[in-house]
Amino acid sequence: MMPNMTWDVAQRSLVFNLLRAGMRRKGTRPILWAGAGLSIPAGYPSLDKLAEGFRERQLNPLSSTLSGQALLDEYARTHTEGDFEQTLSELLPPRLALDYHVQLVGLPWAAIVTTSYDNLLEDACLRSGTAFVTIIPDRNVNVSTDNVLPIYKPHGDISDYRKVVLTGNSYSVFDSRYKVLKEELEGLWRRHPIVFFGCSMRDPRLLDWLRSMRADQLRQLRTSATILRQSAWESLSEEERSLLASANVHPVFAPDYDQISVLIQNLYSEFGQAPRPRSDFGIPRTNAFYIDREGYGSRISHSRPN
Repeated sequence: MMPNMTWDVAQRSLVFNLLRAGMRRKGTRPILWAGAGLSIPAGYPSLDKLAEGFRERQLNPLSSTLSGQALLDEYARTHTEGDFEQTLSELLPPRLALDYHVQLVGLPWAAIVTTSYDNLLEDACLRSGTAFVTIIPDRNVNVSTDNVLPIYKPHGDISDYRKVVLTGNSYSVFDSRYKVLKEELEGLWRRHPIVFFGCSMRDPRLLDWLRSMRADQLRQLRTSATILRQSAWESLSEEERSLLASANVHPVFAPDYDQISVLIQNLYSEFGQAPRPRSDFGIPRTNAFYIDREGYGSRISHSRPN
């Protein structure tokens, strides 16, 4: 099938309609599910490039035939936890949010879920004066999210490299170790539509959860949308595409990657919420970002011009 060179009007309208419905009734506001694809333009590597970065830093021999997740698993088996943490910290240093990250967090989401390890969305919140709390495994799972934007990070983040969910083993222990967070994430999707940005739609936890549901339960999930290239959708297996369709997840094909940031800008033009003054949070205008150990955006450290 030839890729679309322009947006499909009906597909694109679905994203706008989900946000419009949420504006009319707060309880139906969609969830933003932000994948690693949103972090690449800011300088972070894709999974394959991250794995190759581990290969370049190998201390013990790694198989030349492995790539991606399999290569990361091999590194974890043949190196110490300290080696893994040090390499990960070198490959995922703190970076600053781009304009489209700031626009994204300014949209009327009920919450944000991100499978990225970086703090780009938190930095975006601080730039825009958006009050937020970061919820990761072992931190803030039971805190109140009234009047703040909750940012769920089930894979962990770079504030603690030891606890990121990246290897196959760490994926396998997530469900048993972080039951409360898993149940909270599942409840979010049952109550809200999801808009996926920057996601390959291959997250094993997402797909395995859908596979565990009965057909009648899948039909009860809210209508959702995933914005991605048509080639990315077609790279999924037939079973994966069918599974997502049964969960009411509709693909919205982007003509190219640049058009995704244009879509975000257009959404912000219609739905962007006026940020509260930074002084409301004690955030100096000339600084960038710092997340305190409880996960709240409260003060900053890197220099940034107005």
